[in-house]
Amino acid sequence: MGVLGGCLLTGCSGGDATVAERPVNRQIGSQMSEFLSPSQTCILNGRRRLSLGEPAERALAVFPRPSRGFPIEEIVPGLPEGFKSVGWESNTDGFGAVVYENQIVLLMRQFEALDTEQFAQFLEAIQAVNPSLKYDLRVANGVDYWFAADSNSTQVISRIPSKTKAYQVTLSLGESHLMAAMNLIPPAGEVSSIAR
Repeated sequence: MGVLGGCLLTGCSGGDATVAERPVNRQIGSQMSEFLSPSQTCILNGRRRLSLGEPAERALAVFPRPSRGFPIEEIVPGLPEGFKSVGWESNTDGFGAVVYENQIVLLMRQFEALDTEQFAQFLEAIQAVNPSLKYDLRVANGVDYWFAADSNSTQVISRIPSKTKAYQVTLSLGESHLMAAMNLIPPAGEVSSIAR
């Protein structure tokens, strides 16, 4: 299982897949916001958008599994019954979603190797479709994090340098309580600027 599958199933901290030290709060379902309509915050696949609160079947409709991708469909360890992950991974990228009561409550997108220009285009596109979010740029443990939150959701983009002068990039967008419960909030680190 790759990093994306590991993050979806065990949580991430500082760019590494790790098993949570304590069980996730069993009341997480009742603490989460009810998305009566899709949230304004979204992720992109080309020109198609996918938001929290959309029906579960939209996840793989907007991000269909490529022919060389292998599927992810699991119960999420540590989360109460009713949460499950769906998605896929390939050698170059991956997509995953956590769904609860047939609503998307967390989205992840990962790229194994983006060069500096590709990353700049990716970051610009995400910020352009989420204009209400204000991003802090945090640096911790050699990882750059773009972190933003609104009243119900949290978005984190992590960029890890690789030996090939490319970056491993993971975008996580989720209901704020769930993001915290799954250990997907970046460490405080050094807030070096407000990135927009």
